[in-house]
Amino acid sequence: MNRTPAEVEEYLAKIRKTVADSQAVIDAAQLRIQETDRLLASQGLTREQVLNFNVTREQKLAVNEELRRRGLPPLEEDDTAFDFNAATAELRSASESAGATSATPDDELAERQRRFGNLLHEFRI
Repeated sequence: MNRTPAEVEEYLAKIRKTVADSQAVIDAAQLRIQETDRLLASQGLTREQVLNFNVTREQKLAVNEELRRRGLPPLEEDDTAFDFNAATAELRSASESAGATSATPDDELAERQRRFGNLLHEFRI
């Protein structure tokens, strides 16, 4: 398999382009990491603290419900056997049986926004 110098040079040019593209991706990722660290530091957090957050199933359901209500996609589920619709129905029935029926729709919306804001407060960057 003898290759001409032009073929070799063309092949090396492709390799150089691939290496340059890969380096650009690495640089972009490092910039994003630095920006994330800076934003976390402004909130008084570290990456280790964020990694140690323990979000409960109920909190995740509440966040997913609020995201769906706002027309956004839900958070990804780790458990493939998890039935989101059944769990959401369970969460709704639990909140309805807690006695939230006496409030007006505006009061309920304000309360839901307040609870959602409180839930996400520790995750703000």
